[in-house]
Parts: sequence; C-alpha cells; structure tokens
Amino acid sequence: MAFKRKLAVTTLAASMVTASLAGLPLSQKGLAETFGVQVASATAPGLNAPTLKSRLQAIHNQLNNITGGQAAVDALQAAIDDVDDVTLINDIVTKINQKLAADSIAPLTTVPGGEVETLFNLFKGASLAVYDPQLTELESLRTSPAVQSLLLKLDPDNDLTVASIESFILSLETEASSKLVTLGWPGRLALINDTNNTNRKSFLSDVISAAVPAGSTTGVSGFLNEYGISSTLIVNTLFALQDAIDAEAGGVQVSKNAFIKLAAAYFAYKNLSTTAPSTSTSDGSSNPVVSQDPVKKASDAIDDLAKKLEGASEAEKAKLQKDALAKAQEAITTSGSVDLSKSLKKEGDKSSATLDASTATKVIADIQNAAKSLGEKLSTVGVTSPSLDLTLTVNLGTVSEKTSEVTIPKDVLSQVKAADIPNVAVVVNNISVTVPVEQFNDDTSLSISQGDASTVTSITNLPVASNVYDFSLQEGNTPVTQFDKPVLIRLPINDSNLDTDLLTLAKIIEEKLQFYGGRVSGKQLVEARDSFSSYVVVENKVEFNDIASVKSWAGRQIQVVAAKGAIVGKAQGKFAPQDQVTRAEFAKMLISLLDLDNSLAKESFSDVNESDWFAPYVAAASQLGIIYGRTADKFDPSAKISRAEMATMIARALKVTQGLKDVADVEGALKGFSDSADISSALKSGAAFAASNGLIFGSDGKFKPNNNATRAEAAVVLYRTFNYK
Repeated sequence: MAFKRKLAVTTLAASMVTASLAGLPLSQKGLAETFGVQVASATAPGLNAPTLKSRLQAIHNQLNNITGGQAAVDALQAAIDDVDDVTLINDIVTKINQKLAADSIAPLTTVPGGEVETLFNLFKGASLAVYDPQLTELESLRTSPAVQSLLLKLDPDNDLTVASIESFILSLETEASSKLVTLGWPGRLALINDTNNTNRKSFLSDVISAAVPAGSTTGVSGFLNEYGISSTLIVNTLFALQDAIDAEAGGVQVSKNAFIKLAAAYFAYKNLSTTAPSTSTSDGSSNPVVSQDPVKKASDAIDDLAKKLEGASEAEKAKLQKDALAKAQEAITTSGSVDLSKSLKKEGDKSSATLDASTATKVIADIQNAAKSLGEKLSTVGVTSPSLDLTLTVNLGTVSEKTSEVTIPKDVLSQVKAADIPNVAVVVNNISVTVPVEQFNDDTSLSISQGDASTVTSITNLPVASNVYDFSLQEGNTPVTQFDKPVLIRLPINDSNLDTDLLTLAKIIEEKLQFYGGRVSGKQLVEARDSFSSYVVVENKVEFNDIASVKSWAGRQIQVVAAKGAIVGKAQGKFAPQDQVTRAEFAKMLISLLDLDNSLAKESFSDVNESDWFAPYVAAASQLGIIYGRTADKFDPSAKISRAEMATMIARALKVTQGLKDVADVEGALKGFSDSADISSALKSGAAFAASNGLIFGSDGKFKPNNNATRAEAAVVLYRTFNYK
C-alpha cells in the first residue's frame, strides 16, 4: 500500500508510542469488525476518539510552545518518506510466521504490496498517530482492504475487544507515568540525554513488560504472548526504524532531535520536570519547571488521580494507586534533601561536610510534614498505611577532590531515629549511599573515594562500566565494615554501550573480583551490600559451552543470572543445565540475586555448620523467613529442592523485597492444575503465588510440585523473580 507520510518513530514514553492504539475504533466483536471485515451484520464505524484526540492536541499545543518543536517533527516526517525497508520488522514477521505455521496457516506473503508490507505500514501508521491529532493516517489504514484481510488472518477469533484494548492502554500509560515519576528529574533528564539509547530501551522495555505479564492468555497481552512478540522485540524494532530514519536523513539525528522536543512537550503535558528543584516558578521560557512546593504539587496530582477512580476497574484502581504512591514518594524524597555543597571544607584532595543539628531539625520536620500530609492525601485514592521510604539525603553536589566525607553527629542520629526516619543518604558526583541508621549511636562518618582504575584493569579483561570507588564508614573511632542491615549503593555508569542486563557490581578482593549483581536504574547500577570495600561495575558476560539443549528457553536467563554472580558453572565453561539443584544451592542463588546477603545473620539448624559454604545464605534466608527446616532443627541442605519448595521460597522472598501479599484464593489459583492435591498444605500458598504471577508454569495441565528442579529451570525462575514488578 502506497503510504506517503510514514512513521515518525521515536522513543518517547511508552504511553506516547502506544497511545495511538486508543484511536482504533474497536468494537466488542474485535479487530476484524473494526477494520471493516464483514462479521455478523456489523459495519465498521469511522474513527471517532475525542478523548484521544483531545489528549494528542494538548500535547501538540505544548510542542508548539517549545522553540523548534514543530520544526523538529516536520524534519522527522520529511526524512521518513523514503523509509520502506520491510526487513526492519523481520524479527516480528518471523515470530508471526512461526505461530501461523503451528496453526497450519500460510506464512505472511512477501511480494510487493503483500502482507509483510501491509504489516510494516500498519506498524508505522499506528505509531504515527502521536504526530497526527486528527488521526487521519489511522482512518486511511482503517479503510484499507489489505489491512482488513491481514488482521482477520492474525486474529480470526476476534479476541481483542474494546475492554481489553482499553485496559492494555491504561496499563501502559499508568506504568509509563508511574515510572517517569519514580525516575525523578535526573532520570527523566537521562532519558532525553541518552546518546546510546540504553536508558530509553530499558525504560520502554520495562513499561511494556509490566503491561504484558508472562503467562497472560487474554486481551492484548495474550495476543502478544501467543505470537511470542516480547517487549524486547518491540523495542528493538522501534529503534531499528529510528536508525533507518536517521540514515535517510543523511546521518543527521532527526529522530533524536524530534524526540527531545516531543519528550519536553510530553513532560510539560504531564507536569514532569527535567530540572533540579528550585524555588522559582518560571525560567522565562515555555519549558516546564518544578513547582515551588513539591508536596502541594504531589497533592494536586493525587487529587487528579482520585477523580479517575470512579468507574475504574480493580486493575485500573491498582494502577492509579501505584501512580499516586510514586508521586507522593518523589515529593517526600525532594523534601528530605539538604544541599551542603556550599558548606564543604576542602583540604588537599579531600572535601568534607558535617550535618549540623539545626539544619537536620528543619529537614526532619519537612520529611515528617510531607509524609503526614501525603499519607492523608493517599487515603483519598484508597491507599491506607502506605509504605513510604523516609530518608534524609545529604547532597554534596559535584566535587573535584578524590575523597568526599560526610559526618553525622550522634545528636543528629538521635534526632533522625526519634523521628522514625530509618535512613540517611549521601550523594556526591552522582554516587549515592543509603545507610540504615538504627545500628549507629556515635558520631558517624561516611567516606567515598575514587580509586585507581588500574586496580581493576590489571586483574581482568572484562569491560569496565564505572570508576573504581572505595567506601568506608567509621563510628566514633571504630571502622565499620559489616552491617546488620544492608547499605544501598548507587554507582554511575560511564559506558552505556554495554549490555545493561549483564552489568554487575564487583568487589575487589586480593586482586580478584567477586560479583554481587545489581540492577540498572537510569544511568546508575543499584546494589545492596552488607559490607564496605572497593567496588566497580563491569560487564560480566559468562560463556557456557553445554547449554545448547536449553538455549531456546533458558539461554538468556542463564547468562543474566550468571552475570550477577548468583549462579556459577560447575567447571570452566560448564553450566550442567540438567543437574538438579539442592536446597542449599537454591538458597545461595536466591539470596545473592535479590541482594539479601547478611553476613551477620544466624541460624540454628543442627546440620548447617558455620564453616559450610552455604551457611551465610541459609542464615540470611532463615532470618528473613524465606526458608524453614524440613524438621524443627534440620535444614537438609543436600536434599534436592522440589518445584513446590522453589515456588514457596521465591514467593516469600518477594514478600520481603516488595511487600507483596499471599494470593487470596489459593485453591482458585491452583485449580488449573490436575495435581494440585499433591502440593503440600505448607507449600500451597507459595505455589499459588508463583503460578498466578507467572513465575513458575506447569506443563500438561500439571504443576508437578514434587519434581526436582534442574539448574536451567532454576535460572529461568530466578530470572523471572529478579525482573518481577
């Protein structure tokens, strides 16, 4: 189909990329009827989406208020006129053809004007709606016989209904909005300034993954799962198209330029800032600025969300509540930050500051007032007893000295603890360290130094993604190297060309690296540690030569979990994917991957000795209530772990890390398994949680609770648990 105004592909927030779907005039009878294919006796209506049009127009109004905004979009549209390389969607076509072949349906035709070209134009046209408030391109597509025929072939059962599409769009928009709020202004700025697209890819993939849970069999998520079209596949296709657009423009980054302008328009529309908090209410331009009062801004935003609750489904309410909680958290975090960059004392290669009692008193009051006010406000959207992170943050800004040190006097620590604020964070040069204050009573000093890069490059050939940092903490005159509760470290990533899934925090010990995992958030790697030392971020790509038999369903999962140091090979290059996993081994894997290490934890099992390699992991898991013994005093570490035991451990771990609750209807969650009666009563709740959240799947209609888990299966389950949101 000839199609002159082709897709303007950008990597705007997922809500912008997918909002165009709301313009499809979906009927309760599905896509086929929507696009004019004769089903029953219906006739497809024309496009009439006033809500979407109004929303798009509002965004475009913001675009017009941004210098060069419309010109950037026009340049992008001009560049894409000649983008017609259908091979850009080859990976999606492959997935679709695999499913069609399994259903004994002919593959998509590749002749000029055939189904592949139609799919390419449909993919582009749907996304173009974000640049077209009147939805004229979608109307053109809607009336195309080629599109009608293609959609009937792909969705013969008409499973995609109005309700499912609307629910999916709401999920995407809510997830994107919530994530943008959680990122804060530095994270949003990182999205715009992301030269290598690492942050944008991660952002989009996270948003889409959250809206397409594994195992879903209904609606849009079920449709995508059925065809095996993953969030990674969608995101990679979008960025391939972006590269093609820039190539058509002669190498000029028209996509990036348009993205920056459209992102600014979208952030303005959503009242999200990409600048540091300030007391001014205008910067003299049309660009959005931060409200003078972050608490009032969050309160107003929650009021707006409350208005959307009426008539919302339970799933929609949950998303709105999550968004409200994120807005409240951002305001509390902003309120709890004190800038000491102007108070630094500099001596030689060291800068230092002390948080005095009067400053602390004011910030503590700000945190308490924000938490009280927003806690009450959250009740208006049905969030009671919210889990809000209360942290007093000391910001030293950007310094050139090698070492930075912050001292928290004991009287300030007493104030913080008396106010029920559990943490103090120190931020300098985009490095952040959050310390639980409960265990400290005397004057406490935290020191962060930039180490010598050669300490890493001299002992490994792994790609290095950050500087080397040395951390130390002293209480009174006593150095502290072990912590009762973990310290949260955030290290800036310097090289964004690396595989972010394989980035891991490495501890430098006696000229060797020990890997501790971590998660990439924006342009930082975040990891909880129970000890201080020298740390660096590296790309840990572990290669195994014996996983070919499981690579199709466990290859990437094994690679990622191994990169984090949570699972290791049996020998050099040997993973042994079919070997069964013991209870001790899985305890180590789970505790390591989820940052739950605690070297000070104790256990009381008679068959676990302090000298055993697995003792600290069993102790940490036992102390947190993640594992119990098979008898009152026996852990049975060498016994093979069953699928039901594995399910229960990951369920308990997610309760600890994410505050999740048990499944309300355990029997209902397990009714699809013919062998549910074989699940031990003590393990049923965990099995129900794992099954209902897509963490463990059965086969042949059975859960197989008493089967032992292989190392490949364990890696897949751990990967899903690590990425659970």
